[in-house]
Amino acid sequence: WTGGDGAPAWTLDKVGFNITSLHASGAAFTHQGHILETPKGTPLPKMMWPSNHIKLATGTMFTLFFAGNDFAPNLKIDGQSAQDFLQGHYIAAMAHVAGKLAKE
Repeated sequence: WTGGDGAPAWTLDKVGFNITSLHASGAAFTHQGHILETPKGTPLPKMMWPSNHIKLATGTMFTLFFAGNDFAPNLKIDGQSAQDFLQGHYIAAMAHVAGKLAKE
């Protein structure tokens, strides 16, 4: 959703971003926003992941995931720090994938 950080839309919503405004506000370049602002049938541009790394949405999600306890200690999601919440869900997702693959 933010061009390279890997954060699914629901995580951006959880930390307070209005995901419908990411593109228009300049917080991220998104295919969804491009489709809405160009004539129907306009081909999608090639995504330029590095250009989104310096934008607000990607930088915020990266910071919250890796250093939220230091840089946003008061941001709580469902009673947990943002960092613990995001990392916990990531680890749970990877454990689920590992469990499925172990059955193969």
